[in-house]
Amino acid sequence: MYGVTSRTSPTKPKVSSVICVYNGARFLREAIESALNQTYPAVEVVVINDGSTDDSDAVCRQYAGRLLYRPQPNAGLARARNRGIRESTGEYIALLDQDDAWMPDKIEKQMTLFEHNPDLGLVFADSAQFDAEGRTVITRTEAGKMRRGHVLPDLYDHNFVCSLTALCPRHVLDRVGLFWEDLRFSLDWDLWLRIAQVYPVDFVDEPLAWWRWRPNHAEDNHEICLLEAYRIISVRQPAMAGLLRPDQNAGVKNRLARIAFSLSRIYRRNQDRQNAEKWLRTSVAHDRFTPEQTWALEEIETISQTI
Repeated sequence: MYGVTSRTSPTKPKVSSVICVYNGARFLREAIESALNQTYPAVEVVVINDGSTDDSDAVCRQYAGRLLYRPQPNAGLARARNRGIRESTGEYIALLDQDDAWMPDKIEKQMTLFEHNPDLGLVFADSAQFDAEGRTVITRTEAGKMRRGHVLPDLYDHNFVCSLTALCPRHVLDRVGLFWEDLRFSLDWDLWLRIAQVYPVDFVDEPLAWWRWRPNHAEDNHEICLLEAYRIISVRQPAMAGLLRPDQNAGVKNRLARIAFSLSRIYRRNQDRQNAEKWLRTSVAHDRFTPEQTWALEEIETISQTI
């Protein structure tokens, strides 16, 4: 564990780059270098080693004196990120994953937007995608194009903010809180919702980061992702309902109904009748959006009568 004197500027606020690594030694050096080599003059790099058993520790120690390094027992991404934010000293916080990379002017272009509008709560950007060998797969995603200002309704529909492009002021996190540590896959989305509840959001309409393609572990844990999404919306919606129009609140109920119905299907395939019925009835209580709900209910009730 060691510290560092970060790059500073007498005229520019400091930005802290928080990198969390778990067995990511292969690409970690590239991520660190992309953060250290930003054109913006005041960048601090913080690396949290979340219990890696590969060569991640050795890679980090090669940068002694150039970054703030904190190894710890494995605690999960949310806790690792929260520690990195707490240990950092910048006025702004940016996130970077262990196998991704920033373009050199990423921070500089985003900070320009904050200089023009200090009331912003979050600035994100487009990203490009590359593979394990560094070959470009997609030149830009355009996932969040033209989503500026009050983006809460759109965020409820889906998460279009790529975490490795996100930049937000520390005082915003002080107000809305850090990452929800119970979450494994949807922690980013939950934080963006809380920020968008209070602050306007802006977007740099060009790729400022490289996202490396890798197997989608979220798809392999579809049930957990759906449970987390349902939990997030259920917990956050009461406080946010007043910020949405009636039709937008109806859309949120429809989203809950669809999530619950998807969970019911998963449990039906797994022959878990109790949970299948629970989530089907939950879905119908939120919104009847497809005849399949009625058919599934009739099937469950028929089975119940024969038992």
